[in-house]
Amino acid sequence: QEARHLQAARANSQSADEVLPHLVRAWRVQPDNPDTLFKIGELMRQRSAAGRAGYEAEGWAAVAWLRRALAANPRQPHYWIALGRTLHWLDEMDGAR
Repeated sequence: QEARHLQAARANSQSADEVLPHLVRAWRVQPDNPDTLFKIGELMRQRSAAGRAGYEAEGWAAVAWLRRALAANPRQPHYWIALGRTLHWLDEMDGAR
């Protein structure tokens, strides 16, 4: 089932608003998959960086997802980079270092 939801996310990769629900469904099936956790966090980071209304809430949600990804696999450098970029965007310089 997780693979089906991830495939649906790839098929809808043009719209973040369409991709996110598929990724969340995949996470519900397999909650320990660090790549899915990262993809959700990265997508939310990108949406936050777009500066839409509520960008701070989306940014903090991205931080939470990225921290979950790091807890599951702390050896992925791009997880750390995404977390630092998000914290920097949210003006949390101490956490971004």
